[in-house]
Amino acid sequence: MNKLLAATSALALTTFASQSHADSAQRWPNWYVGVSGAATFLQSSDLKTTGATNRTTFDDGSEETVSLGYMPSSAMWPFSNLRIEAEGGYHYNTINGIGGVAAPGSVRIWSYMGNLYYDFRNSSQWTPYVGAGAGDANVGISKTTGVNGSSDSVFAYQFLAGISYAPTSIPQTEWDLGYRYFTATSPTFGSVKLDDIRTNEAEIGAKFRF
Repeated sequence: MNKLLAATSALALTTFASQSHADSAQRWPNWYVGVSGAATFLQSSDLKTTGATNRTTFDDGSEETVSLGYMPSSAMWPFSNLRIEAEGGYHYNTINGIGGVAAPGSVRIWSYMGNLYYDFRNSSQWTPYVGAGAGDANVGISKTTGVNGSSDSVFAYQFLAGISYAPTSIPQTEWDLGYRYFTATSPTFGSVKLDDIRTNEAEIGAKFRF
C-alpha cells in the first residue's frame, strides 16, 4: 500500500510538473520588443489665457510607440496571463482652430509610460487583451494664436484593449489590432493653460519575443 501510494504521488507530481512546465513554456521567451503605429483623434479642449477661454480643435494625427515587455514565468493564475511594459511614444496633431477661428500650429507629445496588461489566453492563435498605463508626458505646443510656444511635463495615463494574433509561420511574434485612450493632464505654457489632452487612437502593432 505504501509503495502504491508513493508511486501514485510520484506520478501526480510528475504530471503536475510537466503541466506546469508546459504552461510556462508557452510564456517563453519572457521578453519582447513591441512597436505600434496609430491614427489619433484628439478631442477639442479649452485653451485658457488671461481673461479668456477659447475652444481649441485639432486635426486627426498620428502616434508611434516602442516598448520593452516582460511576461512572468509563473504558471499560477492570474499571474500567468499578466505582462508589464516600459513604453515610449510620440503623438502629433496639428491645430485646426482656436475660438472658432483657423489657427496655425501643432501639439506634439513625448510619452513615457509603464503599462500592465492582462491577456485572455486560450487554445487559439487569437488573444484578446486589456491594459492600463501611467507615466509622464512632455507636451509641446508650437507658436500659434495666443501662445508663444513652449512645453510642459505632466502626468499621463491610458487604457488599452485589442486582440493579438500569433501566426505559426512567423514564430515568436504577435500582431496586434487595438484601441488606446490616452490623456495628458492640463499642460501649462507660461500664462496659458490647456485643459486635459484626450485622444482616441486606433492602432496596429507587433511584438517580437527574445
